[in-house]
Amino acid sequence: MSLPMQQHRLPNALEETILKRAYSNWGIFELYDKEKLIVSSITTTTTTNQKEGVLPIENLSIQNTIIPSYIINTSIKKVDSSNNDSVTESILKKVFLLSKPLQSDESLLKLGPVSVGLQIGIIKKKKFLPGLNFAELVLEQHRNNSLEFPHVIVNEKAAQLVCFGRDIMGSSVISCYANMKDNQVLIILNENKEVLGLGRSRFSSLLLSRPNVI
Repeated sequence: MSLPMQQHRLPNALEETILKRAYSNWGIFELYDKEKLIVSSITTTTTTNQKEGVLPIENLSIQNTIIPSYIINTSIKKVDSSNNDSVTESILKKVFLLSKPLQSDESLLKLGPVSVGLQIGIIKKKKFLPGLNFAELVLEQHRNNSLEFPHVIVNEKAAQLVCFGRDIMGSSVISCYANMKDNQVLIILNENKEVLGLGRSRFSSLLLSRPNVI
């Protein structure tokens, strides 16, 4: 089975607006015009058999796609009446950062490369969802300043648990972004201010550090 081709292209007007807003929200808007970003669209299809105990089957069009674990898949569902299968389709747009030597060479995209650039996140339903490479980019731009972006700093024990996908308890939070909102995507840092991963807050910053609360 051959995988569908991915066509890399420059962002359109709507995608540029989404990306500029994201760069602004993370406090790195001044970087946007200094970088060359490209996107490629992929369609993922998940088939769920309605019979009890049968697991979903995903197609291969999402292979090698980095999708942050905090993303909840809200997609279009279709029901195949012939075999009682529910088919879920989702369109994602991967966002890549080109290296500096390629910034003025747009002819590269016309060659139809299989892979190019460093993936920093995806666009889904008019929202930019960052990946770990984007988190590293944000942190690098704030190292000499206060950490004015959504984040939490956790203690050593929590840092180990985060690497295994565990939730963070309020008692493990050393500090956090002062203007954190509930259900906000954030960057998880250890005590050395190194990126551990990405998460989503359940509470605002005022309630985030309560003990025995996730």
